[in-house]
Amino acid sequence: MLGNYILRVDYFSYGYLVPITWMTMYAVTLGTNSFNIPMEIKMAVSLDVFRRSGLWELMAASLFAVAIDTISVNKSASISQESKPIPKEERPAFKTQQWLAILVSIILLAIAAFREAFMIVHV
Repeated sequence: MLGNYILRVDYFSYGYLVPITWMTMYAVTLGTNSFNIPMEIKMAVSLDVFRRSGLWELMAASLFAVAIDTISVNKSASISQESKPIPKEERPAFKTQQWLAILVSIILLAIAAFREAFMIVHV
């Protein structure tokens, strides 16, 4: 949320970088079995990853970042140019679709958290 608030370069909000980085780290961690307590057997490539909560948390974070991409207070035409503040009256108000996406992302995150807690308790 903070990345989206701080800066937007052309049509790319900096808030997009957080879920992208998180996805990359998750993929590397799953792919290399780099956990604090490694699994005995390396995970086979399968669709079983959809049963884990991490993927759903990533989807919730991505949806949230996309839903709030219009909250930037600074804008720059390119990465090499200086950013300029966006006057408050020129910032668009949230649309109904954005509020709905925020709500869905929060629900997805809550479901993923409950799923993960359930998996921890019942292992």
